[in-house]
Amino acid sequence: MTRGESQPQGFYRCFPRSARDRKWGLFVTTAGETRIGPNEERYPPLGHLTGYDFNWPHGRVLREYAVVWI
Repeated sequence: MTRGESQPQGFYRCFPRSARDRKWGLFVTTAGETRIGPNEERYPPLGHLTGYDFNWPHGRVLREYAVVWI
C-alpha cells in the first residue's frame, strides 16, 4: 500500500441454514474479511456483525466455534 491509499473495507456474507443443515450439527453461518491496522482503537470495527462486541479488559465469549485465519 502506498502513502495516501486507504485500507480496503472488510466484508462479510451470511448464509441461510436449513433444517437439514441443523440436523448435521455443523454448518457455516458467515464468512468474510476484516483488516485491523496496528494500534486500532475500535474493535470490532463499525459495520461488524452484532453480538461480537469485544471488551479489552474482559475479552469476549463467542456463542459458537469460530475459525480465524491470521
